Amino acid sequence: MTKTYRELTEHEMRAITAYAKKHGRTWKADLLTDWYYARVPGFIQSVRNTHGPDWLRSFQLPKSE
Repeated sequence: MTKTYRELTEHEMRAITAYAKKHGRTWKADLLTDWYYARVPGFIQSVRNTHGPDWLRSFQLPKSE
């Protein structure tokens, strides 16, 4: 059974996008590590608490236009 997650808020999406830009192509692996050690505060932490690592593994950033 596939779990359904709520849509990210605008602030959460911006925070994850900024994190991804800062960390480059390894951003997901870096974020998983940061989530494991609870090193990412704010909006990203709220996504960690509500969505978790399974969601992150399947998440794709929106394509830039």
